[in-house]
Amino acid sequence: MAPTSTCLGHEGVIIPPKHWTEQGIDRSERVESLLLSARYPSRNVAENMSDLLAQQAANQRGVLAMQALAESLGVEHLQTMLESILEVARAKTACWIDSLAKAEYRFEDAMDDGTRIAVRITKQQSTGQQSTGQQSTGQQSTGQHSESRAVPSGGRLVVDFEGTGLESTGNLNANPGIVTAAVMYTIRCAIGDTMPLNSGVMRAIELKIPRGILDPRGTGPMESWPAVAGGNVETSQRIVDVLWGALGLAAASQGTMNNFLFGNAHFGYYETIGGGTGASQFGPGAHAVHCHMTNTRLTDVEVLESRYPVRVIRFGVRRSSGGKGLYEGGSGMVREVMALEPLEVSLVTSRRLGTGPFGLQGGESGLPGENWWIGTGNQQRRLEGSCQLRLEAGERIRIMTPGGGGFGSV
Repeated sequence: MAPTSTCLGHEGVIIPPKHWTEQGIDRSERVESLLLSARYPSRNVAENMSDLLAQQAANQRGVLAMQALAESLGVEHLQTMLESILEVARAKTACWIDSLAKAEYRFEDAMDDGTRIAVRITKQQSTGQQSTGQQSTGQQSTGQHSESRAVPSGGRLVVDFEGTGLESTGNLNANPGIVTAAVMYTIRCAIGDTMPLNSGVMRAIELKIPRGILDPRGTGPMESWPAVAGGNVETSQRIVDVLWGALGLAAASQGTMNNFLFGNAHFGYYETIGGGTGASQFGPGAHAVHCHMTNTRLTDVEVLESRYPVRVIRFGVRRSSGGKGLYEGGSGMVREVMALEPLEVSLVTSRRLGTGPFGLQGGESGLPGENWWIGTGNQQRRLEGSCQLRLEAGERIRIMTPGGGGFGSV
């Protein structure tokens, strides 16, 4: 996750689609060769190969279990059951769409570099044939195909990201898969009910994604295609904020995963750091938690310090960093780590410039995040949101994560 990457080749080993096994013959050496010979080779090829072998074993186990289920129930009955699970997700989504009070919802926000993330959500009625899956409105085919099937009539939603900015020259490019995941997550939260999370949700959704930061495309060798590491962790969060803002579900949460990486020739360590969540009509935001697309946990301080050459100097809540309002946004975190030996450090963070995460219905914005380098003599220098630097022994990195937006006027 290089903060300075400008193309896919800067972000690691590119593995084009290829067989792991072919007609029972092991072809894994082809993948291993790529991991070893790439411009930026893997640090631990043996571990990578073990991971892939574990995935292969899991897939084979899944095949055997599905075959046993089909033999037990009968193929037709199994297909009917699987279709029913998809239909439950579609029906609950359609029911929620019917309950929406307005025919159209709009919202937009921007990344730290000013790139717009805009959405227009339009409620429609539909009968008969429905298209499933996402659609991309660029000039070239994305290689994804829509499928039509007859389903019961019900509410449909067009989620259109027209007006969103062009491809990032850095690594903030997302892709249609990330956008789809953000949409499905938002719908599941909005429904507020137990439901199977599967592609049946998208049977009630028409997704329009213009070419740009949410649908980057390259030409020529894949190494020169747009970089994407930051899109998965940063842009995904902004997509969710915009969707939630449009539907009025909650004010913006911290809008970043605060990616912190350090290591040297012998090891690498990566963590994401929580922050404040946005307030809503139901109450204040939560303090110092992971939210939305982050879905990770931090390593315990004792474990981190015992396994890596660092000391955690400070780790706690960044008090009063949430936006004011009838309900206040949640407070962010403060995490300060000191190097015990020379380390290379990378930061990929956002919500560091301008106003912090937005409030709703008159609520104020939360405080933006801050990243600081602190020297052995307590010299301090504020760092950019995305940067790479070397820490000498005794030097520290202090990361102050954003607070969530407030909701409602006081």
